[in-house]
Amino acid sequence: MSVSEVDVISVRAPSLAKLEKELVRLLADCSADAVLGVSHTTASLATTQSGGIWTGARHTNKLEYSALVLLRAR
Repeated sequence: MSVSEVDVISVRAPSLAKLEKELVRLLADCSADAVLGVSHTTASLATTQSGGIWTGARHTNKLEYSALVLLRAR
């Protein structure tokens, strides 16, 4: 299979639910046989710290979820 026979779908979202929703929408007309591979990652975009000496520090991460899907070209 050559590179010209492969389509790529790349999706990024702020939550897993939104990532899933977008993937379902984009892959709605594809068969399971058309999917060659799926890769997913989570990246921390920002970290904030709150709290003080008496309450203890709390860390909050702003995450971004992404997926890459390889499909047989149509």
